[in-house]
Amino acid sequence: MRVLEVFEPGCDGVFRHVEQLCRFLAREGVEIDIAYSSRRPSEGLYEFVSWVRSTGGMAYDLGVGPAPTRKDAGAALAVWQMVRTRRPDVVHAHSSKAGALVRSLPPMWWRPAVFYTPHAYYGMSPGRGLSARLYDAIERVLGRVGTTINVSHDEARFAMRSLGVASKRRRIIPNPVECRRFSPPTPRERAVARESFQIPAGRVVVGFASRWSRQKDPDTAYRLFERALAHDDRLHLLHLCKRTTRADAGAFAAESDLMNRITFVDYSEDVRPFFHASDVFLMTSRYEAGWPFVLIEALACGLPAVVTECIGMSDVGMSGLSACAAFPVGDVAAGADGLRMACSAWLGTYNNHRELVLERFSPEHCFGRVLAEYRAESGVAVVRRAPALAGSLARRAG
Repeated sequence: MRVLEVFEPGCDGVFRHVEQLCRFLAREGVEIDIAYSSRRPSEGLYEFVSWVRSTGGMAYDLGVGPAPTRKDAGAALAVWQMVRTRRPDVVHAHSSKAGALVRSLPPMWWRPAVFYTPHAYYGMSPGRGLSARLYDAIERVLGRVGTTINVSHDEARFAMRSLGVASKRRRIIPNPVECRRFSPPTPRERAVARESFQIPAGRVVVGFASRWSRQKDPDTAYRLFERALAHDDRLHLLHLCKRTTRADAGAFAAESDLMNRITFVDYSEDVRPFFHASDVFLMTSRYEAGWPFVLIEALACGLPAVVTECIGMSDVGMSGLSACAAFPVGDVAAGADGLRMACSAWLGTYNNHRELVLERFSPEHCFGRVLAEYRAESGVAVVRRAPALAGSLARRAG
């Protein structure tokens, strides 16, 4: 079986999902090609591209961003040429731009099975405006093409009710986490992580991972942390973010006189030290596609959690997590109460978070279901060799 994975951006959760999926598929004997964009890259993107090529796969840079532009026509043509020359059994698009490029492919005598994972529809954001309505209209039309893989019941519900995606075209398969890589730290790992971040002794560390955006709502995180700190002076906020986030976060922290209680950690490919240094994990998102990687990784590391019951995670409070406080989006008082409870009642006690992750979110479970869908829709259950590359496109992809 040959699969073409098409994605934009090359960073954050979308990229991590695609990279893990491709490596899983390769272990199962699937041949991989990718069409990606370097407009929004990450440190691991180019390493991943090299890995794909080392396996004999094709990697083509579409060079597009998230917003519609004139370059999209050329990108769509490139995807069409890849499909025509590589003849994959499956084409899987990730996020809205890739979804539009793949699902608008012109008719051809031979067509692969088409899959689309939105990774949160644009229109799921609260406070919908004209842009959301435009994206919804596009999704309604393209939702009739291929099979949509949603990562949560909330996302699938939005696809059905707001976009009219038929139930026969929807599957629900959550994000997975590399459980062998993310696990509770040893005492030594914990000490090393805290020392590397220069966390003062005796502090209770609240881990928070977020860019400065309306979706992630760091404003609520900072305000509820400030409120909880007034009742527990042991608290210390460890904010994992990219350098571009620091200016906004630093200005807010300085205004709130929190600078001596916050440590900024630069986002890197290996975020395990961030989890190892934390005592509690905090998440304040307004919406998500489903349970995001950062939350599942925190749970796999055994951390208590204080999270919003936002769209995409409305089931978190009923999921059976034994040390999780869920609160309404934007509710500073409720979030602060949950944080105080987590820091007073759950530190150093047993919780079932890792066991739940192993049961529901392992790559074997989640990506195994994706591969089963590939096989069912394509009718291909055996490995086969791909035909030779078309010369002009191979030179461009080089």
